[in-house]
Amino acid sequence: MHDPATEEVIGNVPRGTKADVEATVAAAKAAFIQWRRTPANTRCQLMHEAAAKMREHKEKIVHLLTLEEGKP
Repeated sequence: MHDPATEEVIGNVPRGTKADVEATVAAAKAAFIQWRRTPANTRCQLMHEAAAKMREHKEKIVHLLTLEEGKP
């Protein structure tokens, strides 16, 4: 990843292959079987926990997204 404003490298993202994509899709399909059997209130709690984690790291996330997009 490059900062569009300065062309400075701000991170690296590995390139995936077709096999990587196929493995990811298969894993998601397998996980969904269990997820859909999870009670709604449990899923809701997990989603709230994920949102709380994102809020905990909000400043870092905002900083990285700003660098990636090149907008203040």
